[in-house]
Amino acid sequence: GPLTVTADLAAARAYYERIAALCMSLGWAPYLPHAENDPEKHPDVPAEEVFKRDMAKLLRADLVVAFVGAPSLGVGAELALAVNNKIPVLAIHRPDERVSRFVIGMLARHGDRVLTVDDAAMDFELPGAMLTQVKKAK
Repeated sequence: GPLTVTADLAAARAYYERIAALCMSLGWAPYLPHAENDPEKHPDVPAEEVFKRDMAKLLRADLVVAFVGAPSLGVGAELALAVNNKIPVLAIHRPDERVSRFVIGMLARHGDRVLTVDDAAMDFELPGAMLTQVKKAK
């Protein structure tokens, strides 16, 4: 999800970490970009290095889990790269958030999923088809 242009970076980090914890509970090893490239905690990391690190992780991923509830040029670019490289995507947003129709269309066209997740519960299960797709990608 967005890091550079977010109203509350601490809240964004916490939300992404909750999603990562759910992924870890499934036995996955999530990559959280803010762990290495946080705009406040790592302001001296050059833009080219941020791109290099994130691209390396993205291209090795079995699945991209992305928060799409807030506009982000970086997330949009990552989603396009994932789709172009045939990496499955699971996009997440809260019920009250509007998601770009272009992003929804792009993901739907490639068989990826967009889930509305209740922020209070955060106890969703990934769709069986997505889990099958991830297993096939390994």
